[in-house]
Amino acid sequence: MRRTSTFGARRWLVSAALGGILALAAWLRIVAVEETAVYHPIRADAKEYYLSAYNLVFEGTYSRSAARLTSPSAPLLADARRYPGLPLVIAPFIWSNYRTILLTRPTVDVDAVLRDVQIVNVAAGVAAVALVFFAASVALPSWAALGAALLTAISPHLVSFTVYLLTEPIAAMLTCLLLAAAGAVALKRETARGWGPFVGIGIIVGVLAMFRPIYLLFAPAIVLAFSGRCPWRKALVGVLIGTVLTVSPWFVRNAVSVTGRADFGALAAAMMQGTDPDHMLNGDPHTSPNSGLAGPASSKSHANLLSAVGEIARRFAADPRGMTAWYGFGKMRYLWQWDNTDGVGDVFIYPVAKTPFTGRTVFGFVHDAVKACHWWLIALALAASIAVWVPAARDLLPRRGRPVLRAASLLLAYTTVMLIPLITCTRYAVPVFPALFMMAMVPPAMALEAIARWRRRPLDRAFPGGGRPEQL
Repeated sequence: MRRTSTFGARRWLVSAALGGILALAAWLRIVAVEETAVYHPIRADAKEYYLSAYNLVFEGTYSRSAARLTSPSAPLLADARRYPGLPLVIAPFIWSNYRTILLTRPTVDVDAVLRDVQIVNVAAGVAAVALVFFAASVALPSWAALGAALLTAISPHLVSFTVYLLTEPIAAMLTCLLLAAAGAVALKRETARGWGPFVGIGIIVGVLAMFRPIYLLFAPAIVLAFSGRCPWRKALVGVLIGTVLTVSPWFVRNAVSVTGRADFGALAAAMMQGTDPDHMLNGDPHTSPNSGLAGPASSKSHANLLSAVGEIARRFAADPRGMTAWYGFGKMRYLWQWDNTDGVGDVFIYPVAKTPFTGRTVFGFVHDAVKACHWWLIALALAASIAVWVPAARDLLPRRGRPVLRAASLLLAYTTVMLIPLITCTRYAVPVFPALFMMAMVPPAMALEAIARWRRRPLDRAFPGGGRPEQL
């Protein structure tokens, strides 16, 4: 009876703590939305997402072109530059916030659209906290799962990005959903024999790829997380079926509607943006972060993929040591560092006129505290990403949780490897920050379990049959 009541009290405390963390996550994001003023929020990437949704709603054509805004008779060609995840989120809010006076062009309340998307971002941020807690609780003790949830809730990057019309908040929620799905499969059965549950995982990967296309090839990689727990062929087939079912409408549409042959211009441009060490052309800070597009060879080399690869090869031949150091180590530092170089720096992308991170004491404290721990968290996550594959270390945690931890480690490694050839800025790693925070909790949990087992050793030797004094 006492053990049952103790378990119930502990469960109640964990639930109360999680509720408090969820409330904190919601409050931080709501205040960020209310008290952040962004200079020209519909710009650059956000503008292309908005225009893609606008043209889809009013012209029936998916295109990032602004031609019809100034000339109703201007040609409007379909394109595939921006994947449709975020534009499909924006489109209903454009439809619900427009008015037409007589026969004039539709007038959209852009501020209302932005506010509606920010509400979605707030909900996605809170959902990410709940999902990462569930995923972590499958593999880690309650205190560690709460730690991962708390870090996700207060992460200044995740909080700050809530205000932007960009993919990061929803993508972060989807990575947490992917980890939670891995946890659900792990909990369902000790050995997953069917491929059905993996179809669901594949669908999540496909939806994530519609927001962040680099994750399209993560579908076969995540099967490695279930190594030894299921027939890998069935798992692979299930994941691929789910992913293909999700993304195939987009690629079929591109094949039918997009004129001209794809030359991978966007990929070539991204590769050229990441070619110069420290993202500076000849050490000139004024060219950062788009140094690769500022050089005299940029106009030709970023026009297509083969030219970009040839230009990068030429630079490696000219400076093999420097380019190897840049691609092998320097780019990883820029990807995982605190300051986001693809923007105004720190935890911001587009410039802000005001922000609670400078106007509120709580926000300033959270910002400074997490920043002080940033590289420590990355070091812990790196150690954990290796340890979960090492038998001697992984056995310190429950076997049922291994797929979740392995999926998180694969997610971090995959993100790093896929972005190294491209421009590497903190912004592009932010969607996997919840996985980073969860993995950072693994080494402390392993250490405490190792200490507990070491302390039990004398007692285990005294009672080799597993009995205890109170049982004799």
